Amino acid sequence: DALLAAYFQDGGDGISTRMFTETVHRAADLIGDDLGFWAESDPHDHGYTVHTALQPTKLRTTYQYGGWLYPGRVEPPNPLPATWANRFTDEESATDEILDAFNEGVGLVVHRGHADASGWVTPRFRGSDLDELDNDDRLPVVLSINCDTGMFDTTDAFAETLMTSSEGGAIGVVAAVRTSYSGLNDALTVALLDGFWDEADADWTSAVYPSSFRPAEALNRAKARLLEGYGPDNTVAALTAQLYQWFGDPEMMLRTKMPSTLAVDHPRSFQLELGGDLMVVVSDSRAAVEGARVSISMVGTDDYWVGTTDSDGIARIADVTTSFPGNYDIVVTAQNAVPYEGIIASVSKDPYAELVDPVADSVTNEASGHVDVRWIDSSGTGIDGATVDTSDISITGVTVTSVTPQDDNVWRYAFDGDLTSGEVEVVFHSDQVADNEGKKNVGQLLHFVYDVVAPRGSLQSPSTLGVVSD
Repeated sequence: DALLAAYFQDGGDGISTRMFTETVHRAADLIGDDLGFWAESDPHDHGYTVHTALQPTKLRTTYQYGGWLYPGRVEPPNPLPATWANRFTDEESATDEILDAFNEGVGLVVHRGHADASGWVTPRFRGSDLDELDNDDRLPVVLSINCDTGMFDTTDAFAETLMTSSEGGAIGVVAAVRTSYSGLNDALTVALLDGFWDEADADWTSAVYPSSFRPAEALNRAKARLLEGYGPDNTVAALTAQLYQWFGDPEMMLRTKMPSTLAVDHPRSFQLELGGDLMVVVSDSRAAVEGARVSISMVGTDDYWVGTTDSDGIARIADVTTSFPGNYDIVVTAQNAVPYEGIIASVSKDPYAELVDPVADSVTNEASGHVDVRWIDSSGTGIDGATVDTSDISITGVTVTSVTPQDDNVWRYAFDGDLTSGEVEVVFHSDQVADNEGKKNVGQLLHFVYDVVAPRGSLQSPSTLGVVSD
């Protein structure tokens, strides 16, 4: 959903003297259903449900768009179609509509009208109104295209207040740090939307900036449109490009639909200082995810790698060589997806474990079960089987009773007791299992998921693996 808020300013004759409402009318028809902006049938619809807060100088029966030419402007409909004009309302109701839209969890907000550092003047939405927000973590991107709402250097600007509201607010805001200018602001609004969807301005596309759902990148593209459209000698266009800033994470992407959950398949461990290529596979409930960004890093170090998934959802990251033992963070982001956060452990050349197959022997879990563990010998000398025993591991809620060797360096740890449905923690105690050179294992923490209504436990995908101390 999206909120389009604007002031219809006229000189007493019902003809607009600013293009505030015209611009958001065009935006509404771009992203949502046909609201009568285009002379022919609406050529655009990006699936948004459009909420509005449209306040005129005076409520009338008919309205006309006035204004002047700017780069990217198209001829607006006149008189205003009833499908749009019937949404006009008084000041108090417009404020209520703004609050209602925020609290319903819209993902995009566009405002054109008068404003100052404390908030929007027309329609009215001030810092004092933020106490009535309760949209919690359903936070929209806000295009606050007006005067002063980004004036961060002399006060806490409205953009900042909106982002730091304890009960909701916005995830990021485009706003001007000083007084800005009509016409150029309208051109910037259209160019911003064209940065998201390269069709809002049919007469222009950028040779430098591709379209992007990152508001920070879309803003740079919109500034390029201003400077190209008005010409290099237009000082007001240059000033406008300087005035508008993105308040928020520059890597964040605008969500255009309900976010999906990512399924990420990646290794659970690296071997310390042993370089190699890393493959990460990303999908959601529908298909492989192309264009997902995969980042691997350790806080406080210079170790950092980034990759992007291809059309098969695969990111291949070359020469990943960890410099430190411990947990490395893996974060995967994609548009319209909840970020994935996991851990890959960087382990030394000492033996370490991988969880192979957790099993519960009965549906009710009244009988004993087992977990299979592969002990990996990094030195190549082999695992000393005499060092493998029941004291190697602890499993939440049960008692390990015996260990028997299987094939391929796998040992089966049997347990008695009742597992609890959900995530089960397996702790591998350090210095228990040795290789044939006498090197002993690192401490690790792994998990699996046990479903009490199913006959088998299942590996959490991927299992969390980390170096832990006893």
